[in-house]
Amino acid sequence: MTLRYFDSGIGGANDCLGRWLDDELVDGIREFRGQFGFFDVSALRKYLPTLQGMVDNGGTFRLVIGANNGDPASTTDVNALLPLVTGGGDARLALVALSNALFHPKTLHLVRADDSAVGVVGSANLTGKGLGHNVEAGIVIEASDANHDALTAIAAAIDY
Repeated sequence: MTLRYFDSGIGGANDCLGRWLDDELVDGIREFRGQFGFFDVSALRKYLPTLQGMVDNGGTFRLVIGANNGDPASTTDVNALLPLVTGGGDARLALVALSNALFHPKTLHLVRADDSAVGVVGSANLTGKGLGHNVEAGIVIEASDANHDALTAIAAAIDY
């Protein structure tokens, strides 16, 4: 297992979640899981063809996003994801609204084509600004297979 810290406040635009996604969300990816308090489709728009191909090829897609008071995902943002989750395959989208708190996690879990797994726990939401405009930080966890305890826990929390 390897750990890496990224921080756009120190490393700038080359050290952010958006750059990491550019490197990781490529053809051949087998699984994508994420949970975020805030979402807008601008964060995933350029990756949608890759994610659709993943689902079409039997991959797993799970996205849990907050429907938080004050800044919920828009109908347009959610509708942009519907082709991923309505065309068959192993794809799910969930919106979470809590009456007494914000839904506010920021975690990702991916399984690559070679069965290695990677996860991110950080401060960035899955929004255009969260991927490269705001100052954000996070920890990247990599393992040679998807059965690493921390990565399994991230995937299970998102699936839950």
